[in-house]
Amino acid sequence: MTRSNLLGALIYAALTSAVVSSLGMLLVPTISDEFHVDVSAAQWMLTVNLLVGAIATPIMGRLSDGPHKKRLLVCSLVTILLGSVVAAAAPNFIVFLIGRALQGLSYGIVSVTIALARRYLAENKVQFGISSLSVTVTTGLGVGYPLTGILADLLGFRFAFWFAALFLTTTVLVVRRIVPDGPDERAPRRTFDVPGALLIGTGLASLLVAVSEGARWGWTSPWTIGFFVTAGLDLARGASSKCAPPTR
Repeated sequence: MTRSNLLGALIYAALTSAVVSSLGMLLVPTISDEFHVDVSAAQWMLTVNLLVGAIATPIMGRLSDGPHKKRLLVCSLVTILLGSVVAAAAPNFIVFLIGRALQGLSYGIVSVTIALARRYLAENKVQFGISSLSVTVTTGLGVGYPLTGILADLLGFRFAFWFAALFLTTTVLVVRRIVPDGPDERAPRRTFDVPGALLIGTGLASLLVAVSEGARWGWTSPWTIGFFVTAGLDLARGASSKCAPPTR
């Protein structure tokens, strides 16, 4: 496959992830009605998605520097696909939230596509490729919001998630066919810092919960303060965590 095909495949993957990440914002009232939960509870379909994204994005960014870039991209897309199917077929709100949580990996896809572009595109095309991938995110969000509203209004909210599953299926097939197989022999071999990643992930998640729920709990409530303190401690400890030296 040519390098131009590779950039097209990466843009398609980034576009898919952007469209999937835009699902939900317009559907909160619909989900509230469909699953018979109040609006404040229905908003967790957004919160849980962002929580997983906050944890997954730095981890996926770190892993994308390693030798298994394509495997990471395919596994992430398959997980998001599974989440879309679960959300589309969910019999209750709890199962629906599980699907939305799995879809949270969509926020980390762009960093993986950028790593692949930096590694496999010709040197004079790398800057253009990375710029194109960055613009694709904005384009995908701009397309995703109205598309979600139209599909949900005409065919129901479940069809919007089935559409995402179909979109992701084609993306997995394109990536498997076009993106070069690994492992990347030029990538550094370093042991993944699991404790540091967990600390950064939980710190970001705690910060997001505090910010998103602080207005409802009260900014001086023990819950809000506790999450802010937890976020500060975990982020500080995670930032000071050291990765192991490269393996030989």
